[in-house]
Amino acid sequence: MRDWLFNRCVTIRSISKNEDKKIVVGFVAGTKTGIAGSSKTLFEAMKDDPKFYPYWVYQDTKGKANFSNGINAYYRRSFSKIGLFLKTNIWITTHGDFGIPIDYKRHKQKRMELWHGIPFKGFLKENRKRISEDFNKASTVVITSKFFKNVFSKEWNVKEGILKDLGQPRTDALVNKTLSKEKVKERLSIKQEKVILYAPTHQQDDDEEKELFPWKSDETFEKLLELMKDDTALIIRPHPYWKENISNFVQNKINTDKRIYYLPATIVNCAEDLIYVSDVLMTDWSSIYFDFLLMGKPTLFIDSPNPFKDNFLMKPHERIGYLCSDSNELALNIDEAVNDIEKYHSKYDEKLDLLKTKIYSNIDGRSTERCLNDIVRLVK
Repeated sequence: MRDWLFNRCVTIRSISKNEDKKIVVGFVAGTKTGIAGSSKTLFEAMKDDPKFYPYWVYQDTKGKANFSNGINAYYRRSFSKIGLFLKTNIWITTHGDFGIPIDYKRHKQKRMELWHGIPFKGFLKENRKRISEDFNKASTVVITSKFFKNVFSKEWNVKEGILKDLGQPRTDALVNKTLSKEKVKERLSIKQEKVILYAPTHQQDDDEEKELFPWKSDETFEKLLELMKDDTALIIRPHPYWKENISNFVQNKINTDKRIYYLPATIVNCAEDLIYVSDVLMTDWSSIYFDFLLMGKPTLFIDSPNPFKDNFLMKPHERIGYLCSDSNELALNIDEAVNDIEKYHSKYDEKLDLLKTKIYSNIDGRSTERCLNDIVRLVK
């Protein structure tokens, strides 16, 4: 009933909507996140720019808690904000047009689709039509290389003119190294010199409740702790949609071992901070790998079964780094990754350079600038 009434009010208000002198930009937040990733970077770039009026839209009434004071954030069914929604010039999305409060196409508003990561997983054939239709409704779909333009246009039938090789704004800080590692660690209360980031995918095409660590979870975790020195921290970053299947043993260690930092998105929303302070990434199939790739630091891959029903965008052989099939290999490789980075570079740099070229056309730290320029161009 609220949705019906809201949409009727939108129709009535649209008759007399007023234009704004600034470029009004609506950022659409996901159901489990507030300000994060490329949206966060773009939003922060606009805050102090007099050309823009940026604000956020959250999906349910609890979503307000994800935003700090001083940030304009509104519920998508807020009647008092219908006027603002109507005079919005462009919407910034990361999961398709889900969550935009009004029929933006009907009101001739633009949309920039950033997408939320570079996945190993491709879209199943039965889903490609829906994704293609969603992307084709956007004014711009941001991509990072010619490879992705080819995939999206030829395999997913996205119009080439929509696909813009602008790069992802979230990677600029990683490339430009504008963050202070010491200040980020201080903010996260991490006191150790070296940092391992564990960021698994966990769950994709099934409903199985997977444990936190691979193989025998408790044994793997215990072996990992045994080889870690006191000067090494372990950040545990689970997937936002993981069901938190944590054993008593692991939970006790999280609570008592000062080297362990359990930092899901509900605690630290910005994955770029975690990437920036980490010396080693440990993952299975997570898209976080392709952001971490820009740091030039070692990655250890857990050789777990393919969770994607053999449907890949990036192929399994493009997991370049240490491939670990059991806890013994994990222990051996993580020791080398943490303590002898030169060996990692001598083994993998040639393949890593080729992969970077495939994924990123521009590693220049100017993706935010290109996206802002495209937004201005779109709304003129």
